[in-house]
Amino acid sequence: MPATTAQHRDLHYQALSYEWGDPDVLRPLVGVLLNGHEVPATPNLRLALGHILNDPWYYWIDALCINQRDFDERAQQVRLMTRIYHDADDIDVWLGIEKGNSSLGIELINHFELAVEDVKGIENGSKTQEAVSKLWIPAYELHWDGFCQILSRSYWRRLWVIQELVANPTRRRIWLLCGLRRARFYWVGYIVKGVICLADLIERTPVAPLGNYDSWPSLTRELGEMSMTLDALTF
Repeated sequence: MPATTAQHRDLHYQALSYEWGDPDVLRPLVGVLLNGHEVPATPNLRLALGHILNDPWYYWIDALCINQRDFDERAQQVRLMTRIYHDADDIDVWLGIEKGNSSLGIELINHFELAVEDVKGIENGSKTQEAVSKLWIPAYELHWDGFCQILSRSYWRRLWVIQELVANPTRRRIWLLCGLRRARFYWVGYIVKGVICLADLIERTPVAPLGNYDSWPSLTRELGEMSMTLDALTF
């Protein structure tokens, strides 16, 4: 894998946000070739590299761009972390490989990017019937399961996640990567808020039975646990 050193302020690059792994679980490091030299990396980072190496842009990746054996350099770079993520053209969030219905969860996010105005309109109670038909139909039950799987990944339980992602002033430039699939993180908060508001509307507003509404309470509980974190990240 080629690497470069650049000092000028106009450098365009992507920043990778990912999970190193559970520090309480010892996992052997794997070797990554960087300009012909082997650099140790976590298995999760190795997986991420396998999915982004063909992308035609530069990446800033902490484990590779910082000399992990130089404690002074590590301390200096930690102080620059906010600036690094702030100045990145995009932030790619590596959530890991596809598992279960996660690919359908990514597909769901991309679907709502096209129907975002309907999702935003749920809060004021307008177009309730139309919103219900777009948010929940039997064909989407596996998609919702995949969406919850994505938000339940251990990546979101790391405190530095908020520090990295909120540093970027444009949330529209944050991408979720799950295997070979990607979606804009920007819409996730709207989807979660839409589900919570719509679950309340379904209880108070008569709507035609367009799906299995018995699933809404459990879905609302699952997504509600993430709502505060998402509020900090998306709004």
